[in-house]
Amino acid sequence: MVTSNIGCHFARMGHRVVVLDADMGLGNIHLLLNVQPQHNVLDLLQGQTDMEGIIMDTPFGLQLISGGSGLMELADLSRHQVETLANLFIELEQIVDLLLIDTAAGISPQTMMFLHAANEIIIVVTPEITAIMDAYATIKSTVQFNRSALIGLVVNQVKSKREGEAVFAHLNQICDRYLKKKLINYGLVNKDTSVNKAIAQRQPVRILFPESRFSRCISRVANRMMLVGEKYGDRLTLSTGSFFSRLQQQVWI
Repeated sequence: MVTSNIGCHFARMGHRVVVLDADMGLGNIHLLLNVQPQHNVLDLLQGQTDMEGIIMDTPFGLQLISGGSGLMELADLSRHQVETLANLFIELEQIVDLLLIDTAAGISPQTMMFLHAANEIIIVVTPEITAIMDAYATIKSTVQFNRSALIGLVVNQVKSKREGEAVFAHLNQICDRYLKKKLINYGLVNKDTSVNKAIAQRQPVRILFPESRFSRCISRVANRMMLVGEKYGDRLTLSTGSFFSRLQQQVWI
């Protein structure tokens, strides 16, 4: 939900945005964007389509690459398939302004593969203690193999600004103390009844309810992303290389 709405925000600003639904085999972003993918990552790997064929237009400006839904073959990609996928996707970085990769939650090998290769990682966390513990575990696993990445938080479904700030402060403190890693605060997203209404209508909140609390929060998060990108983007790209080039180099763990 957060990823698709951030993508809509940037697309409405005139950027070419592609969202890669990297919850392989269990992708569902297409449902939120009211589209039915004709092709997915598996079709690309099997040579049934090319990069142009896998990128789907949506009614909301951004484009989508589907990770597939209900496909066991995508739930456990081999190293060779990952390398093939990275090779095919390298050209994608040359033609888009912003690539948003929405991974599955947790620290599965596939999720960590993407996190170990990314230059900028945004963890979406809710105020529940279990979610905070999971976020810390994800950050800890990422830092072990990708210390140079910018890692930050969006605190989602908060009741108040104070609650969101407290969650960020807590996670940032323990990451700084135990991992020697400071987090970037990308902001918070308030609980909002407009979210469920938008899901029911299969449209982004940012489009259906542009003046809602959720949409205003998404705009602030997106603006913060732009500021962080302007400050660190070139340095990270030069020092660590492109995302898909790094993905090719990942050691399967």
